[in-house]
Amino acid sequence: MIDPSRSDEYEIEAIEAAFAELSSRKIGDHEVEKLATENLYNDRILSESLDSSLSLAGILFFFVFGTILVISVPLAINLKMQGYRKKSEEAFACIFYGIAAWALFLGLAAWISG
Repeated sequence: MIDPSRSDEYEIEAIEAAFAELSSRKIGDHEVEKLATENLYNDRILSESLDSSLSLAGILFFFVFGTILVISVPLAINLKMQGYRKKSEEAFACIFYGIAAWALFLGLAAWISG
């Protein structure tokens, strides 16, 4: 959405075309303000969700099933590709700690069994 108060950042023709389009669709200033407010709200919600942490279920999943790299690594990469950078980093950390825990568990089991 074009903000007329920042007209120095846009081409004049683009601003005129946007206002012409709004006029042709009979969209008033009230609707434009409402859409701008909704757009800002949606952007804020999206940015908050992109910066959110991995849920407890996600942490447990990546920790327990992290050794199944065919499943866990593509899922962690997919999180990063979708923009969930923090969740992806936490997923890779859980995979690492899950593998370390399984290795420790199996090592202790082998040591105890003789």
